[in-house]
Amino acid sequence: MEKPTFPRRFFTKGSDPESDKSIGYYSNNTKLFAALTTLLTDDEWAELEESPLGVFFRFVNSKFSWASMIVKCMLNMQIVCKKPFEIWSVVGSNPVRFSLHEFEHITGLNCEYRENLKAPLTADIDENEFSEFWEKLGVHTKFGPSVDNLTRACGWAQDWSKEDRKRLAYLAVYAGFIVGERQTIATPVEMAKLVMDLEEFEGYPWGRVAFLNLIESVKSANLTKHYYINRFVEVLQVWSYYAMPSFGQDFGEPVVGRVSPTMMAFKGMKGRKNIMQTLLAQVNFNHMIMVDRDNAYPRWDNDVDDEHIENVMKAFYGELGGTWRWKPSDWISEGVIVLDKVKEEKELTRRGIWIRV
Repeated sequence: MEKPTFPRRFFTKGSDPESDKSIGYYSNNTKLFAALTTLLTDDEWAELEESPLGVFFRFVNSKFSWASMIVKCMLNMQIVCKKPFEIWSVVGSNPVRFSLHEFEHITGLNCEYRENLKAPLTADIDENEFSEFWEKLGVHTKFGPSVDNLTRACGWAQDWSKEDRKRLAYLAVYAGFIVGERQTIATPVEMAKLVMDLEEFEGYPWGRVAFLNLIESVKSANLTKHYYINRFVEVLQVWSYYAMPSFGQDFGEPVVGRVSPTMMAFKGMKGRKNIMQTLLAQVNFNHMIMVDRDNAYPRWDNDVDDEHIENVMKAFYGELGGTWRWKPSDWISEGVIVLDKVKEEKELTRRGIWIRV
């Protein structure tokens, strides 16, 4: 059998971007959710935790510790993936996948397929009720509320009906996690408008929306510079704990007992030194969520084929001659992204920073 060709690394092994800058992110806005927890009663919050979007409310209370360098290392170890709705990273010699399957497993959110995902039908929503509620929020009906809009609304919503307070809470999750943009940016109004039908809002596949937003942000990031990852970025950190169970046990501060979903099973960690070396020392992997071969690729409109990623899939499904043992020779050592070290060093020197040669 001819040796299969696997994807190239982004960066030559050992020469990935060196930067002590953290990844910028906007999710889980502390002011917004502090205002929301002050507004709602304990019973209201408990009810939200049991809702289909409950993982977001539980996550707010978990006080998760974000560790930017873990995610940065995982993204630096990516291999080329032409498929727009997933990424793969190679840790040492072991490929690990982040797709809708992994996201659904980690978050427990509704990720079912829906046509026109980001253009939901809102024709049945009462326009007068919509206008009245948006007026309560202090938002023009042409826009969805921003994080700042919702934070301010929490300050005057004490006398609102139970349903309107729930709408406010759901919009906080929508703006604060699913969209996860800068606090002044308006959210897409057609999706926010769904909150007027609470049953429809709760049944919408927000997990698929959240994943799509996140993967688009990851795919567009320039890893050679300081960058932001918008949306529910903390999932990427928990993905590393899932993909490398021993790493999660040793460095993810796991919650005692059986906790579901995986997103709630870890407290996270503050940044530590030598993260890359620790990751490269891992030997125990959950490479991907294994499903029936016919469903190995989640259903997406406008997906594309990638023969090199398909070879990775064939290896996992035993289609390359039995169980595949991943080894360094499976991966070309030279990456596809060439860092302009000379330009980088000239820039640092110009700024008066001494560089060891």
